[in-house]
Amino acid sequence: MSQPSLTTQFSHYVLDTIWQLSQCCSCFPSNPSLRINGRSFKILRLLGEGGFSYVYLVQSPGDPTLYALKKIRCPFGQESVAQALKEVEAYSLFSPHPNIIHAIDHSVESDRGDEGNKTVYILLPYYRRGNLQDAINANLVNHAKFPERRLMILFLGVCRALKAMHQYRSKGSPGGASSRKKAKKVRLEAAEADRDAEQEATAANTSRRRQRDRDTVDEEDTEQEPLMDASLAAAENNTPDADGQYTPSYAHRDIKPANIMIADSGTQPILMDLGSLAPSPTPITSRALALQVQDQAAEHSTMPYRAPELFDVKTGTTVDTKVDIWSLGCTLYACLIGKSPFEARSEETGGSLSLCAYYSSNNYTDFGGRGFPDISAHSLYPDYLTVIDGVPSPNGGTSAASPVVAAIFALLNDARFRAGEPALGFANPWLYETAANTSAINDVINGAALGCGGVDLQTGAVLAGADIIPYATWNATIGWDPVTGLGTPNFGNMKDLALSSGCRY
Repeated sequence: MSQPSLTTQFSHYVLDTIWQLSQCCSCFPSNPSLRINGRSFKILRLLGEGGFSYVYLVQSPGDPTLYALKKIRCPFGQESVAQALKEVEAYSLFSPHPNIIHAIDHSVESDRGDEGNKTVYILLPYYRRGNLQDAINANLVNHAKFPERRLMILFLGVCRALKAMHQYRSKGSPGGASSRKKAKKVRLEAAEADRDAEQEATAANTSRRRQRDRDTVDEEDTEQEPLMDASLAAAENNTPDADGQYTPSYAHRDIKPANIMIADSGTQPILMDLGSLAPSPTPITSRALALQVQDQAAEHSTMPYRAPELFDVKTGTTVDTKVDIWSLGCTLYACLIGKSPFEARSEETGGSLSLCAYYSSNNYTDFGGRGFPDISAHSLYPDYLTVIDGVPSPNGGTSAASPVVAAIFALLNDARFRAGEPALGFANPWLYETAANTSAINDVINGAALGCGGVDLQTGAVLAGADIIPYATWNATIGWDPVTGLGTPNFGNMKDLALSSGCRY
């Protein structure tokens, strides 16, 4: 699926902003309304948003019940309509399950003045207590913790919801034939949208397809021409059911505190947001399919809770329900600590969430690169003097630090090669366990790193639109600190240490 242009994204954002502003401007009606399959609803307020979807709190006139209305804009025509309807189908598959949210109604509407742009509305139950993330936030503010028994009850309910998804192929739908009938109806609606999308693509891309056919195409890439569902069905080699449909089990793929609502009882969890639902197991039979699954995970799975195998999907592997177990463990950790394990680690190291999750067993790597240093070798004044084509070019800051450190380790390895020793390789264990306790590193204990003052620290120029945060700084201290890391390298002492008999890295 192609990405929308910035103009398209901005136009959709403006439209929804105007709609939201209409609630507080006297020149607009106090409460906008809309109709879903002949039933009128009044929009009370915005509950949340993400990507092309918005969730509103709505109420039907004469009915005191509050509902959550999910509005999904479909700017890519029938292709995105079909994708949105697959989410509706997912709600039908598991209805009625006490721990999985169900859709009350849905409709597909054309935008005013543009029949090509569609909007899918999904009417869902509204839960006043909010979600598990709201409860975590409240605990952090109030310096409180979940009662152990309540947390166990909540997670038992989530496990029951996942059991229904993970065992769908063998156990079937909780609602039996009725649920399957509803799901099939939505599936046919989505299939029709898929066919329309295919016709649209055929008409729009005929010339490009002809050119592609003339080009040399990698044999592996040609395997992914069918749609995702067809690829998975063929790869799994499942037998069709009585309706001629393949019946897999499912993985949610986006388990996180924000997707676990809490019913009014306070002890019944409701698993929601089934837009990430995917068949399981998913054999990765080609590189093209691997990239497709990886892209879907990037779009639908929240990074701090995403399983490592979804960050870098490998051909020849199988993505299955284990991804949910990983995410569930991260969710339990967040309930106990206040954040996912990789959010906590990323903040400690200034690093990348995806790398923290992927290399979760590594205790040395500074995942953030320029976030927090392992050692420091940069200077704002005086500058390093570099010479490019015979012309002196003073430089400093972190842009100079990386090549300086690279040069130091290149010279260290050169000295080791001359002594008949192998290269240092990954040097962080050596730095932290050995060099940090010797004179090879000069510990910087005075000074601070300044920032967030609204100016470029190298040029002094005012930065347009930059936030100003008073006293935003990191102080240098004894030992490792976020400003200078372990300190600055002393090359002579570092070389002696690298050539010593105790250096085995």
